[in-house]
Amino acid sequence: MADQLKNIYTKEKLLAVAAAISKQDTHFNVKIFLHSVFDASWEQRELKDRMHHIAATLHENLHGNYKKVLFNKYVYLFAAVAIVLCAGYYV
Repeated sequence: MADQLKNIYTKEKLLAVAAAISKQDTHFNVKIFLHSVFDASWEQRELKDRMHHIAATLHENLHGNYKKVLFNKYVYLFAAVAIVLCAGYYV
């Protein structure tokens, strides 16, 4: 049986995303981010809830204006995130 789509967000993939962010933002704490993402409710969250939770956790952990930071400093990360999260999933 195929894996549920919500399981695309693995610790390994989100660690890769967090590591990429931390290389650009020295104030970004990878451990705190991952601990916040994989909280007590993580297993019960469905796909859209996981997506929202990851975005909200990024918002909490990125310093400065969230939109400005994402669109100015991390614009390349959108492509990187897509590649990391989808790599190997559709093989």
